[in-house]
Amino acid sequence: MTFIVTGSNLTGPILIDYDTAIGALTKAAELIWTGYADVLIADGEGVQYTPCEFVRLFDL
Repeated sequence: MTFIVTGSNLTGPILIDYDTAIGALTKAAELIWTGYADVLIADGEGVQYTPCEFVRLFDL
């Protein structure tokens, strides 16, 4: 399954895809740590989750 991590900062939006849930969550945490806002993780069906929701739903 592919996961897509999105976020935005003063320079604009970012969109990165990952093959693993752990990789997507790690990148989402990195984006938040570096000041990105509106960080979301989308699953293979396009449903978007906040990183906290993602952890709960994917049992990470």
